[in-house]
This record gives sequence, structure tokens and C-alpha cells, in this order.
Amino acid sequence: MEMDSSGVFYFFSFIIRYFILFPIRLILLTLALLVYAILISGALIYNSENKMDFAYVFIIKAVNFILGTRITHHGEKKKLRSHHIFISNHTSFLDFFLLSSYKFPHACVSENHGGLFYFFFQLILSRNGSIAFKRCEKLDRSLVKSRMIEHISKKKLPMLVFPEGTCVNNEYTVMFQKGVFELDIDVCPVAIKYKRRLLDPYWNRRAHGFTFHLFYLLTRWYIEADVYWMPPTKRQPDETPVEFANRAKLLISEKAGLRNSLWNGYLKSSPAIKDRDLLKVAFRMTYLNRENLKGNCLQGSRSSEDGESCSSLGHGKFYSDNQIDQTSYLDINIYGNIPYKTFINEMNKEYHLLKCMPYNEQHVLILDLLNKSSSINFSHMPKKGCSCRKKAFRYLKKKHGFRNCRMDMLNGKL
Repeated sequence: MEMDSSGVFYFFSFIIRYFILFPIRLILLTLALLVYAILISGALIYNSENKMDFAYVFIIKAVNFILGTRITHHGEKKKLRSHHIFISNHTSFLDFFLLSSYKFPHACVSENHGGLFYFFFQLILSRNGSIAFKRCEKLDRSLVKSRMIEHISKKKLPMLVFPEGTCVNNEYTVMFQKGVFELDIDVCPVAIKYKRRLLDPYWNRRAHGFTFHLFYLLTRWYIEADVYWMPPTKRQPDETPVEFANRAKLLISEKAGLRNSLWNGYLKSSPAIKDRDLLKVAFRMTYLNRENLKGNCLQGSRSSEDGESCSSLGHGKFYSDNQIDQTSYLDINIYGNIPYKTFINEMNKEYHLLKCMPYNEQHVLILDLLNKSSSINFSHMPKKGCSCRKKAFRYLKKKHGFRNCRMDMLNGKL
């Protein structure tokens, strides 16, 4: 929560933070980067791993000091002898510095955002085995897993991965991408919970870029967070990568007190057309099955005896509705007395099942969806009060665009 922007106290706080604290922190950050550049240059000249590690520890500690971080660690952080990887929920680029400042630093996997972020990545992380990739480049994404395996096999700095793949507001956890859970190595879950007393640490890339976010953090009084280190866990013999990802996400959600959501975080920005189409197929399947949603399957009967997971169509385990808090802010009923939360949860479960299917089966379902979409009778659509008519025709012509109007599901054909 930000402080109230009215009153004398806020005025003096604004003056101090923006005209005194910010210049001092900016100067200190510049000096820290210069010292780090000197240290890393010496490490490269003498080809010394110890000097390199010292340089990383220095810049990480310096950034945490400059930003005024107050971190409370719970549990024990271990560097295992076996091949392992650390995973965590993701709120801001600050997550990396918080986790790397305790005991030993990490290498990480990050999307290449360009600009000032790319400059810092190249200066600080490019030499420690960290991996930068462009999500829009299919070749880059295919190389990430092989480079991660190579890094882990050499037993360099422990790899830190944020499976959500995007920054989340530290109130929810969204779908974990399954790539890292296919490596058949030990996974060390870490949960981060920020205390929102004087700031909001969430980096909303749709609203502002890295430079503005860094400026925002430099003008806060301090940053307070709790970090929970959990024992390593391994994929069970009868467990799929998706089931393993969901189990790890549940551990992090419960430890940090976050709402466990099935939503795919990639869908908030510019998702691939295939992901959009899979979500449409999931919506159609859930809509056509809406009568069964009133039964007992979503009231807990699908939960296992321990109440943690339920099996669905043999494709994987998904957590029961009482452990999913996808849309708690919307307490309404739709489609004949079906709770909105229940419908959205079931749609996301179907989406997860589709993501588990082989590509050729996904392709068949998407083609079936497109064929049925082209058979919709658009004459039933109202001429006024509905803006999806044009979008629907644009999609059929260019196979692009996400329709969200209620008229897209006429007679259950979508």
C-alpha cells in the first residue's frame, strides 16, 4: 500500500525521497557499477573464478544496500551436490538480487527486454552463465533447455528460474511453464512475499519499462520481503512434468500465502496464436459441458483423500477448486447458475489438459474449432450494442484476434 498522497507528512516525504534520497542512491549505484566493472575486468585478465564470484557478490550486495532491502529469510538454503535448480514466484527483477544476496549468488534465465535492462544484464550477468532469450524467437526458446542442461552439468553457479515466465503482482501464482520440470533433476522451491507498506514491487511491463521501474524503486524508503527456502523435491516416478509443476506451485503458494491460479501468465501480453486458439477450444469444451458443472465433480468429489489434487481424463493432476483462487473478486453466476469462479477454473483445467496433448492432437482440435467457427450464423448478432462482429470476420479472414463477446458462443458452437 502506498502512503496517502495528502497532508504535510507526504509532502516532506516526497521532497526527501525524490530530491535527497534518489540523487544519493543514483550516485552510489553508478559508483557500484564502476567498481564492479573494475573487479570483473581484473577477474577476466587473471582468469580467476574466485575474483569473478567476489565481483558478483559485491554488486548484488551493493544493489540490495542501495535499494534499502530488508529481507527476512526462513528455512535453510543449501547448495546440493547433485544436479539441482532453484525456482521461485516472480514479481520484479529485484527477485534475483534478493535471492542471490543470501549465502551464494545465482545464474538465471531471463527474457531479453532490450534497453537499459539489456545493458545491466550484459554488464552483471552475462559472465556467470545466465541465459537471455527472446520469447518471440522459436530458435532461442529451443536453445534455452540445452544451455540450462549444459550449465547445470558443469556445476557452476546454481541456476535460478522463474517458471511463471512473467512478473505477477505477488498476490497470485499463475501457471508454471513445464520446461524446467522436464529436466529430471532436484528442484528447490523458494517463495517470496513482499510487504506492501510503502511500495508496490510489481513490475507491470505493460504500464512502464525497466527504467521507470528502477526509478520507482530508487525513490522508495525501503523494500521489505520474506523469503522462504524449502527442501528440494524431485519428480515422482508416476508424475508428469505438468503434475510436478503444479505440485511445486502449490508449495510456493501455500508458503507465501499467495492465491493459487491456473491462468497462463503469457496470455496477459501478446500470446502466441496457438495459445489463444487452445484457450478458445478449452472455453468451447467447458461451455458445452456446462450442465455437468452443476454436479458434484467441482464441489470436491474429484479431490483426492488428502484434498490436494484430483485426476482429470488421465492427462494429469489438477488442484481442486477449494485450493484455486482464480476469480475471487467476481462473485456472480453465469450460464444457468454456474459460479463464475467455477467456470473459469474448469476452463483453465481444460486448457492445461490441452497443453499436455501432443502437437498433432492440438492441431486437430484447433482446426475443428475453426471449422465450427466458420459455420456461425452471424445474422443472430445484434446490429447495435455488440462490437465483436467486425473482430469475428477479421479473425476468419486473417486467423488473428481474440474474441471475447458473449455472441461468440451462439448455440454452443464455439
